[in-house]
Formats: sequence, structure tokens, C-alpha cells
Amino acid sequence: MNFSKINELEEYDFIVIGAGSAGSVVASRLAENNKYNVAIVEAGEKDNNIWIKIPIGYYKNFKNKKINWNYFTEPDSGLNGRKCYWPQGKVVGGCGSINGLVHVRGKKNDYEDWDKKIGNKGWGWEDVLPYFKKSEKIINEKNNDYGKNGPLIVNNIINSYELCDSFLSAADELGYETSSDDYLDYENKGYFKANVKGRLRWSSANAYLHPVLNQNNVDLFCNSQVVKIEFNNKTANSIIFNNENHFYRLKAKKEIIVSAGAIGSPKLLQLSGLGSNSLLRKNDVKVVNELKGVGFNLKDHLQVRLQYKCNQPITLNDINQNIFKKIKLVYDYLFHNKGYINYPPSHAYIYKETCQSSIKSRVQYNFLPFTVESPGKQLDRFSGFTISAFQCRPESQGKVEIKSNNFLIEPKISPNYLSEKIDQDTIVNALIFGRKLASTKSLSGYISEELSPGPNLDKYDELLEYARNYATTIYHPSCTCKMGSSDDLHAVVDEKLKVYGIQNLRVIDSSIMPDIVSSNINASTVMIGEKGADLIKDDYHF
Repeated sequence: MNFSKINELEEYDFIVIGAGSAGSVVASRLAENNKYNVAIVEAGEKDNNIWIKIPIGYYKNFKNKKINWNYFTEPDSGLNGRKCYWPQGKVVGGCGSINGLVHVRGKKNDYEDWDKKIGNKGWGWEDVLPYFKKSEKIINEKNNDYGKNGPLIVNNIINSYELCDSFLSAADELGYETSSDDYLDYENKGYFKANVKGRLRWSSANAYLHPVLNQNNVDLFCNSQVVKIEFNNKTANSIIFNNENHFYRLKAKKEIIVSAGAIGSPKLLQLSGLGSNSLLRKNDVKVVNELKGVGFNLKDHLQVRLQYKCNQPITLNDINQNIFKKIKLVYDYLFHNKGYINYPPSHAYIYKETCQSSIKSRVQYNFLPFTVESPGKQLDRFSGFTISAFQCRPESQGKVEIKSNNFLIEPKISPNYLSEKIDQDTIVNALIFGRKLASTKSLSGYISEELSPGPNLDKYDELLEYARNYATTIYHPSCTCKMGSSDDLHAVVDEKLKVYGIQNLRVIDSSIMPDIVSSNINASTVMIGEKGADLIKDDYHF
């Protein structure tokens, strides 16, 4: 792509591309040393939107084009040709500013597999645990396996709700134990933890970035989309970004760190000449270094929902229809820091392995005390609740590919959902077990009708077809710049998160996951930011 005029700006030691869940962490930790100056370049605006601050605001920001990339996937054969809407944060704080606030680390054996099976030395559970703890400040929790002095507030849900308690009691009936240690490898259940401080969402931007923005060695460039990374031979030395149709160049003395997320990071690398030769040449991008794995290995959690009509007015649907209950909800939020406004959409969880022979069959069940026709729409006008389930470690993988050398053109996102037989089996078994939960004494007394999948669907093929027609993302794209050993043809970064074949360039965000973790991914992304920052510090003897 040609640029008629490029405005030259000052040189920085480190340039961080993306002020999201990982980028905010990296920039903050590098800025701790006043010897170095740091530039953060963010495509979106500042996180001043009131609905970012209020926890329940994820409903408002789900399709807010000002702070959301509003991606759509390609028609997916695994979903019977349906496109899938993928919200991704385009704002300071990234997805941590618009997500469902849940703080879950994943399972111990997720990280053991990163280390032992995939060959990323230094990324096992005992290696990453100190970085989880370094990031966390746990509230209302005595467990020493959580951090107590970190910047990221992690709050327990302190108010139980009748239906949520009944959901967990249903698990008791089926033999599951309660544990606040959601990272344990065995099947368990409990209430979620959330990134909430008082009455406010507490993103990594709040925790890490905002406190350092008044320092002389930190500059934040908002509304500034990076067009490409520039190289001298195979050394990354500068970036070009666009702000209000003006182009600017920033030079890096030491390193450029890409933290643009599982969609943005591979897109930027491809636009900069790193990726499959055939893809780059097809889009008239000069090849700097062939890295076949850029954009490949895309993993995401596909959720399938069981929805039930409730025979009692005790759901969020009912509160939404009653002005007096709404007033009480606001009162509880403003004066007691509690209630639905202050909590994630999913309150409680159960982990279940649908097939004991394979960890790939692990399912996370989330309980939501409401129903909605589809994510982002208004709550239904009747009493209802939802059991959402997703396969934690899917085998199916997709890809992210540029469609043009124009940075303004969205990439091609192909999830390739349900392409593997084990994923098909797991999602069907997830529905079957979800029904078992609903049929327990604890839950069945609240149910007047199964809305979906519907009682008439009970055969394997029927339930699989239901999933293909109605399943959707639960918003955890990852793994598109995977970390792996040098003999892995699809590895993009090494165990120090350095891009193979390129000097002074790293990727530090959810895209480096070699396999998706068994949970919501934000806490893991923050951990990656913490560990990635330390890897940089080690190289420069901070």
C-alpha cells in the first residue's frame, strides 16, 4: 500500500500495539523502568464510555461500533452455512472493556500440555501460577493460591441467588463437589469470580495502564490503527499508523510488541509481510519472512444453550419487566455494590468431562438466570433461565487471513466449527447432560417447559443438527500466532514470544496460546502479558 505522506514522530524504546488485556499489562510493566520510554498504539478510543464502567454494560456494548470491531465470520459449513457475529474490543482495555467480567484461569493440565506435550518450556502450571498471582488482588477469599497484592481486582460473587443455588444443588445430586478452585483438573462446580471493583468493571486498562499514563516515559496514541510493521532486512524497527486519515511513523530502538488480539495480531503480521507466501502474494504483500502458521490454528469455544421457561417470577427476565424490581436493582447496585448490575451474566459453573477417556471432551456449563432469543437482543418477556455449555478443548481449528493489502478491510475469519468428530460428540453429550441437570429434583420444580432444544429433539442427529443451527461463539478466539518449538511448521513465536526469523518483534496476547484453555480466556491473557513483560525485562536486564 502506498502512502502519500508519512509524518515522522519521535523514537521510543518499546512500541506496544494494542492497549487491551495483554498490551496494557506489557506497557505498564515496561514503564516501571524510567530508563526506557514506551508508546502504546490503540486503534480504538479511550475507555470513557459509561457502559464500559458499569458491569452490566456488556449488554449495551455488544454491538457498539464505536468500541467494537463487530466482526463476522465467513459462512461456516459446521454451522450449516451460518455466519457468526464476533464482538472484539476496539477501545482502551480491549475485550476486557466489553466482556462478561469472568475471571477463570483455565485448568492445570491446560498449561502442562503447553509445556510437556507441545514443547513450550517454562509454560507449565507451576511456571504460570506466579504470574496469575502477580496480577491478582483477590477479595473475599482466603485461598493462598490467589494473588493478594496485584493490580487486577478479582471479586467473589457474595450474593447467592435461588436459581443459581439450585443449579449447583443439581450438580450435588449428580455427585459434584463445590470448589472455589476453578483451576483444579477434576470435575467441580461453584460461583464465578469477577473483575469488579466496588461498582465498576476493573479491566487491565484500569488495573495497569491508567496508573502509568501520567508518567513522562509513557505515551498513549488512541484512534490510531497500525497499518504495517516495517523492517530493516529482518529486524523490526518501526510502525506506520493511521489517525484521522493521516499517516505517522514511530521508530523503535529496542522492540515492537504486537498485542492486537487473536484477529488483529495475525492480520497485522500478514499485512507486514509475515505469513504464508501464497496468501501474501495473492494480496500483493511483499514477503519479509514466510511463517505458514500466522493466522492458522484458530481456536474458539462454541456454546450451545438449553433454555427453560420458569414457573416462578424469580429470573432477570421478570426484574426487567417490573419497574419496582428495577428500582430495587439500581438501589442495591448504588448503595450496596451487589445485585445483577454488578455481576457477570454467568453466575455459576460446572465442569464435566462427557467422556472419561479424553480431556478434549471437557465441558463448561454456565448458568444464566435469564433467557434471550440470541446474544445482544432484549431479554424475553417471560420467566426463564439458560444453561449454556461449551467444549473446553475443541479439536476443530480454523484460520484468519487477510483479504486485501488494505488495512481497512476486515480479514477472513473461518472458525471451522464442529469439523472434528470428537467435537460433534462432545456438543451432543453436553446437551444430554444439560438435560440431566434440568431433570434433577433441585431444578425440575422450577421448569414449566423446555424451550430449546425442545423436548421433541432427542436423537444424536437431531441434537447435532440443533447445534449446527443455533450454536454460537462464547467469544474466546485464540491461538492464531501459536507458541511452539522451532520444528513446528505452524509455530509463529518461540517460548520467549519472539517471532521466528525476525529480530526485535514479539507477540504477546491470546493469539500465542498453542491450544485454547478450558475456560474464559481473559485471565490467561493477562497472565500472558505479565510473563511476556518479564521475558522482555530479562533480555534487557531490567
